[in-house]
Amino acid sequence: METLKKTGLLVACLLSSCLLWAQWTKLPQFTQETLRDIDFIGWDTGVTVGENGSVYKTTDAGLSWEFICPEKGLTYTSVDVVSPLDFYVSGYKTFSDGSGITELFATRDGGQTWEVINSYGEVGERSQVRCERNNIWFLSGWKGLQKSSDKGKSWELVSKGGGTIVLTDLKTDPANPESLFVFGTVGGFATYSTMFKHSLNGTPWELPSTFDFDNVSAYTAFDLQNDSIILFRNFYNRFMPNDTSNILSILYDFVRDDLLPGQNTGDTVWHFKIKTVNDKIPHYVNGCHFFSLTGLGYSIENAGGINRTTDGGKSWDPVYRGLEPLNAICMISDSAGFVVGEKGTVVKYSPKPVSAFNFPINDLDVKIFPSPATDHFNICITDPGVPATVVVFDGSGREMLTRKISGSEAQIDISRWPIGIYFIWVRQEKNITVKKFVRE
Repeated sequence: METLKKTGLLVACLLSSCLLWAQWTKLPQFTQETLRDIDFIGWDTGVTVGENGSVYKTTDAGLSWEFICPEKGLTYTSVDVVSPLDFYVSGYKTFSDGSGITELFATRDGGQTWEVINSYGEVGERSQVRCERNNIWFLSGWKGLQKSSDKGKSWELVSKGGGTIVLTDLKTDPANPESLFVFGTVGGFATYSTMFKHSLNGTPWELPSTFDFDNVSAYTAFDLQNDSIILFRNFYNRFMPNDTSNILSILYDFVRDDLLPGQNTGDTVWHFKIKTVNDKIPHYVNGCHFFSLTGLGYSIENAGGINRTTDGGKSWDPVYRGLEPLNAICMISDSAGFVVGEKGTVVKYSPKPVSAFNFPINDLDVKIFPSPATDHFNICITDPGVPATVVVFDGSGREMLTRKISGSEAQIDISRWPIGIYFIWVRQEKNITVKKFVRE
């Protein structure tokens, strides 16, 4: 009886832990390619892009993905979903002679047809597109930042790139879409530092005062919150990124200085104050999202983790741990979002545990036995005529196994898995059934 009580307590603890951790869940793989960016309009319709022509669309909140690549052979680095039918994606291609091309594509029919609206003969490895109101902003490598106010028919170069400043990330202020921020890194011999530019509707451009930054460290991710900028930076080690030396700062109290023009631009500079919020960020941060009205925020790591803060970054809790580097985050609300990364990684956030997702649970007749299991479990599929994909996740959302099944039954070895609760996704075409079993 005592053993039974302990077992029951263990299962209860694992279940409560599972309900907490399973909010961030890795979705079944639909590509092996690295994914670079993701964007959604509403909860259902989204697009993710990545290497080797990877452009995929979902209209069912990540349950299934459709290949809609405008041109194969490009590495796509950015996507902006303006409506359920209007998407913009940017990508680049490098040729054998070292030359390259960067292109911006637009679709008006949900990805059925595409048109090139910007193209030039340089490689923009960190090209990025963002649309606000009637403007399209296109940040593309050494070319700089371009603006179109007629849906891509004509373009204006509003901020020239080049030199040692590499601007790689642009965002608009949620409170004022005409307020645009572009961040990047200044590189040189024995020095790496952060640089940003700001503009209202594209002109004039305001630079930060170089001496207002408190130390030399390289930009990795930023977001806008109220009247401040939340900024992750990295201390380089021997001119290379250092995975364990990262800080989170807030830039605030911006004051324009018309008497001190920016370097060789004649534009205004900004003085600002900077406060270190957390100087013990354990991993290199590739992206972040903060909610303006609260202290809630998320960060994604090059080490494969997702972290959550409720106090503006002073403290962080891990909410997902994976093995692949994560590259982009898209939060649809404070309780819904997606993250993408290497090897086709897509992680979904939902307020419901993985076993309670809104999937067609009864569409497939699948039996999982035995449960509890010790060394193995069996999957029995009533309709073996359609090949099935089986994906098993542990309580933290970590993928334990993916397998194709072409027959009616398969046996899965779990003898080396930890004791706990697991979730099994069985998919045939667009139908998915989610089952649960316990290993004891």
